[in-house]
Amino acid sequence: MAYICARCSYTTKVKQNIEKHFNRKRICANINDVVLTDDIKQIVLKDKVYHKPTAVIQPTQITNITNNIQNNNNNTYNLNPETIEQLMLKLGRDMPNFIETKFFRRRRQNFLLHKDKEESRETCPKIPDFLEYIMEFLESERENNTFTLFIKQHIMHLHDDDMWQNKPVNAGIKNVMQLLKALILDAYEICLVRQLKHWKTKMDATENLRQYYSFIECFEIKPTFLEERDNDNKLLYNKNEMEYDNEDYSGYEYVEKLQIIWDEVKNTNKDYKKNKTNNELKQMLNHHSIETNRSLIIN
Repeated sequence: MAYICARCSYTTKVKQNIEKHFNRKRICANINDVVLTDDIKQIVLKDKVYHKPTAVIQPTQITNITNNIQNNNNNTYNLNPETIEQLMLKLGRDMPNFIETKFFRRRRQNFLLHKDKEESRETCPKIPDFLEYIMEFLESERENNTFTLFIKQHIMHLHDDDMWQNKPVNAGIKNVMQLLKALILDAYEICLVRQLKHWKTKMDATENLRQYYSFIECFEIKPTFLEERDNDNKLLYNKNEMEYDNEDYSGYEYVEKLQIIWDEVKNTNKDYKKNKTNNELKQMLNHHSIETNRSLIIN
């Protein structure tokens, strides 16, 4: 049985990970409307799950909550693409594109520029939990007033290529994951491939690749080593790079290793796990949309 954060439903089988989650500098999103007290943390650490006391909600409370989210009360915007663009105009900003987000830019460069020097073999930055990483990005969107995606009435609205793309939620989530893959995840995969080269990091890199492949396979996304050659995966294919132009390195050897890991993941990834991961991401995006609506206040 896994440890589950009572506040945001973050899930892990490792006690150390949940302790690290509780001790984050920036507290997780309050998806479940729970104040994460020390007592509740101890319950999770002991019993793995905290059961929120059942409260009776009066019909008038439900109506008020719905009105606060959907109506243009208290000088708030009703969440839709037009009013977000109005807010950007009021703030004197161009409407940002999702693919241009600054949140991933530095992290992507850290992954791609990681070198195989002796002193840095064990310092390649990692993404310990992919859903938590996405949650941090969504929080940064609200903090910086750069609202590029949200869900409303079962439609995913995403601003990219200087236009709003509107798709059913499941198709929209897959589209978001494809963009995240280009933004950061391909670079993360290549960083792990670099670590496969060294005996000190080979075992950890293999396990991290397995976890990463398991995550993207939940959204029917292929790893970068199966795609056409580009700047991100040139480590595997570009023999003209002096760093890898030597008899000790063969990109195709690593492609074979990656294929074995990928095939193993595809054969063991269960439907219930895929559904769980999809639902968790959908829940996060729904929460983000509600919080975005509450953030759209005219100054």
